[in-house]
Amino acid sequence: MGKEVYVAGTVLSILISLALYLTGRREAGIFVGLWAPTILLLGERMDGEDRAPTRRRGFWRGA
Repeated sequence: MGKEVYVAGTVLSILISLALYLTGRREAGIFVGLWAPTILLLGERMDGEDRAPTRRRGFWRGA
């Protein structure tokens, strides 16, 4: 999938969140608003699988 799909999902979740929040369903609006970073992270991870894996050096292994 392209990056556009994940960005569109993020924007859609923000719009739904705003609609819920402004119509008085504040807790549901906040809950749906928390989906946005999750969708972006999922898109980043899924996009990264298409590329060849690169070895990253972690904090504990020396930067």
